[in-house]
Amino acid sequence: MMIRSLIATICVAFAGTAFGATTTEPIRIGMNCPFEGGSADMGLSVRAAMRMIVRELNSVGGLLGQPVELVERDDRADPETGKKVAAEIIKEKVLVTIGYCNTGVATASIGIYQDAKVPLIVPVATGSLIANKFAPPASDQNFIFRTAVPDVQQVAFMVKVILKNGWQRVGLMADTSGYGEFGRKDLEAELAKHKLQVAHMERFPTGIKDLRPHMERARAAGVDVLFTYTTGPENALISQARADMKWKIPHIGPWTVGFGNHLSAAGAAADGALTAQTFIQDGQHNFDRQAFLRNVTRELGTDRVPCAMCAAQAYDAMQLVIRAIGQLRTQRTPLTPLTMRDALENLNEPVRGMVTVHQKPFSREDHEAVSQNMLVLGVVKDGKVRFANASEEIRSLIPQRKNVAEGAR
Repeated sequence: MMIRSLIATICVAFAGTAFGATTTEPIRIGMNCPFEGGSADMGLSVRAAMRMIVRELNSVGGLLGQPVELVERDDRADPETGKKVAAEIIKEKVLVTIGYCNTGVATASIGIYQDAKVPLIVPVATGSLIANKFAPPASDQNFIFRTAVPDVQQVAFMVKVILKNGWQRVGLMADTSGYGEFGRKDLEAELAKHKLQVAHMERFPTGIKDLRPHMERARAAGVDVLFTYTTGPENALISQARADMKWKIPHIGPWTVGFGNHLSAAGAAADGALTAQTFIQDGQHNFDRQAFLRNVTRELGTDRVPCAMCAAQAYDAMQLVIRAIGQLRTQRTPLTPLTMRDALENLNEPVRGMVTVHQKPFSREDHEAVSQNMLVLGVVKDGKVRFANASEEIRSLIPQRKNVAEGAR
């Protein structure tokens, strides 16, 4: 399988060095996301990708002689629980954690990792400030990294879609979570750059059961495009209300528009929605991506990955961790959270992921691994996210390297 091939490549690359482990103690890697409720599609997809990798690693003797152990926690998409599990995971003496799917939960928790000086790689949460809150000069050493595209870049990408289509009156539907609040600010700021503004805004709590009144007010305000900043269940309510009202207004938004629990609940009502994506499940794929999707669905016991982007970005985070560990071993450097942080900032070999081939993804000043140029436009059709443009589908077969100018924004 592809993970075993990766391990073989690493072992060959570092053959003849002092790479072998001197202990059989497990390498402990933290992992947390929500595994139940409205955000579970994200967390279950992340967990499946990481369990898949760890199972493959341990089936061939671990990572260079040391077994790998996941320290898993369910943060329930709740900020207070997120802080609690951060403290719990750190106490388990992890080398690094890959975690957080929800912006509000991540924002509440990253300071705990920063204070403990334990690296955290965020594979899903997209709030714009997460990875760079502690970047220099705010802090001399930043312990927060990310393998997801920040909201500010997704918004810029989708505003280009707005401009291309000539839409002028943007209606914003945003929940009141940290994700919706930070997304609202990013959208307003990006529109202002183009002398546009939100023409009408509706806010609502997550878990709401009916958004028809909000949609009626948006229609009365005369908006010509709906930009939604919320997760799957609430996007489904928006799609259903839009269909019930026979309101043929374009529905666009960041990657959350493509959530499986939006598409499954809304059915045909979601068709036509446009969304920013780093990884589209239904399209042309090279051998590695085909194997990845096959193995993750096997891990899940399903025929589809509920959040393919989440799984792909978690996979990339784990590959960066594996490469950093290999680099430390060949440099005869002890594995500690501090040396792990330094290695991530100074990776000296390309790392093949699912989103891209990562070439020096991080630096001291920039802890964002993915940039706007890696995004593609997805369109919902028949319950699936597909490529909106054939040219982008072909382009996606060739990994887009990081645009360093975008990374630290």
